[in-house]
Amino acid sequence: AESLQTFCTAATWAAAGFTNPTDDLSSVLVCGENLQWYSDAAATIPVNNISTVSLIDGDVYYVTQTIAGCESEPLAVSLTENQCACIENPSFQDENGIFDDSGYTFYSKNFNDIRACTGMNYLNGTPQVTAAINQYDYSFNNTAVTYAEPGNIPWLAANGIPVSSTSPFGCSERAIKLNDDNGGGKTGTVMVKEFVAGEVFTLDFLFLMNDPGHPVDEQPFVTFRLYDDAGSLVQERCISANPDNCIFNEVVSPVSPSGTSSSTNLVYTDWSCIKLNTIELQGQAATLEISTGDCNWGGHWGTAYFDNFYVGDDSPGLCDSAFGYMSIDPIAQTGT
Repeated sequence: AESLQTFCTAATWAAAGFTNPTDDLSSVLVCGENLQWYSDAAATIPVNNISTVSLIDGDVYYVTQTIAGCESEPLAVSLTENQCACIENPSFQDENGIFDDSGYTFYSKNFNDIRACTGMNYLNGTPQVTAAINQYDYSFNNTAVTYAEPGNIPWLAANGIPVSSTSPFGCSERAIKLNDDNGGGKTGTVMVKEFVAGEVFTLDFLFLMNDPGHPVDEQPFVTFRLYDDAGSLVQERCISANPDNCIFNEVVSPVSPSGTSSSTNLVYTDWSCIKLNTIELQGQAATLEISTGDCNWGGHWGTAYFDNFYVGDDSPGLCDSAFGYMSIDPIAQTGT
């Protein structure tokens, strides 16, 4: 068996204005448990400290997984230098599966007035989140930016709906969660990710929001914005809480994870994917800005989970419609 993967050199990063070093072996995504890398097909020469192993075009490494003490046959991983399409830390975890937020920037504040789907700049005057990002817990760590581990989403589990906190479409065991889900405070939280564009950018998402039935611009929401290397807005899409939107499921009179009843319905998506066409930006620096916000009345929350970022070539089955595919259209065609 063989896996074909690409990587970026320091020169490719630098051509787009980044100072990243050449990608190392820890950036190669392979699904499995207790992975061990080798430099030979016979799996006799182990490669340890993989974050120190810089990649070279034409490299071939071999990797095994061990389950219940049984080591698999080695998988050959052939590496090819990429001339564009570079992203750092796409799965929010390091080579040991520990949460890692390197390469991402977060901002959050409670707004006096926060509007959905009106073109509002959620970064204007919003401070950066500098505190350590910890694992989400409904009762004890329900803050603006947290991460999720495998397990069911507490709000949905409390209502008899088992949905994973991490995406089922990859092997990442960490997801990032924007905004709390325990009372609205007109909070808006923004995640910013810079990358070198390829043909497409994809990511997995799950939205979970109160649906108080306010006007569209006062509902909880998620907004995606893509910028080019000059900082010009290229694409935008806003999704507000709306049970009539086909991507949402509805929970009527839900029970909270603490067991209290609520008269405000929930809407949520299944784990789905979004694909952005970035072919006209190939090889250039690009920036994705994701904003998640509460309602504008201050009493209802909106939160969202994100996982498995990908930058590279488009291909059949990538972000497949069976997974709830939702493309982002050019600005002139977007709506709510």
